[in-house]
Amino acid sequence: MKQLLTSFLLIFCSIFLSSSFCSKKPLSPARAIEGTWRTNLTAPYFYYYSDVCGSYVRVSKTQIGLQMVVTRLTDNTVDVTITRTNSSAVQLLVSQPCALYVPIAFPKFLTGQVSSSRLDLYESNRQLAASFGIITDNMTGEFNSNFDKYCGGFCSGAGTDSRAVVLVK
Repeated sequence: MKQLLTSFLLIFCSIFLSSSFCSKKPLSPARAIEGTWRTNLTAPYFYYYSDVCGSYVRVSKTQIGLQMVVTRLTDNTVDVTITRTNSSAVQLLVSQPCALYVPIAFPKFLTGQVSSSRLDLYESNRQLAASFGIITDNMTGEFNSNFDKYCGGFCSGAGTDSRAVVLVK
């Protein structure tokens, strides 16, 4: 009886697993994310990072309003163009000699990987730059501290706090 049950389970599993129900298709977002997204009423603070005085730390901040145009490439891959819509004056967070940084150059061209409820953005070097959760008509997330990172005589990059960037369609 045990052998019969095992045989039945093996046959059932091989039929079930070979069906189209189990085909491995990439996850697509729960809603269409193509189109133009903008930061809501309050532009997020972007923090500039630098390692001029040793460790890679926040050296200044500025509010930057964004517009993000998402273009679908495949079910789970998108191209994203980010432009600045407005910005505030830069405020230094450390003393002047340590506050050397390279400002973000706009427009930014990123590639995105989409799951059912998430969008991860990558720079051309495949470095993760930002992550967003997708809910109905908004995306909430952050740019990490390696966004737009440049290393020459010193390293400089930018980022936001967690969940600081809210984009609406």
